[in-house]
Amino acid sequence: MHWVEVLGIGQNDLDGLPEWLIEMPNLKALDIGGSRMGPLPEWLGEMKQLEELHLKWRYPTELPEFIADLPNLKVLNLGSNRLTEVPEWIGEMVSLQELNLSENLLTSLPESLEKLVNLEILDISINRLTELPEFLLNLPNLKDVTAFTNSWDRHLIKNAEQRKIILDLFERANLLW
Repeated sequence: MHWVEVLGIGQNDLDGLPEWLIEMPNLKALDIGGSRMGPLPEWLGEMKQLEELHLKWRYPTELPEFIADLPNLKVLNLGSNRLTEVPEWIGEMVSLQELNLSENLLTSLPESLEKLVNLEILDISINRLTELPEFLLNLPNLKDVTAFTNSWDRHLIKNAEQRKIILDLFERANLLW
């Protein structure tokens, strides 16, 4: 199994994440979305070669900090869960290029996201956000922001600060509003 680079074992009735995954040195992408196999094991943080981790539809309410120990992670899919907040340590994941936080219960985003200088794609749609944080404008490589279906106030566009953020994002990135 040393040759496997991409593995999808989501939507299964496994009792837990198989520990033999740690013996797959070439595994770059792991999709365990849709599986409710309990908490993620700490040894997952030892899989330093991972570039993509898909945890969609697992329904955690918080994230284990050892995910930040994955230095090569470029894609982190946390969509369709029950997250109420994104931990500050997410800013330590400077290799991230794509972050999916859609379909959660988020009311705000941590300022540490500003440290994700390689981030190109951010999906924050279908949450409970009430404003777009200004620090999004400081992400130099951000190209796509999906932000529809949130708790946007009808008068948000009348707020001068928010209007400037929205217009600036429209100007420099694809903003799906």
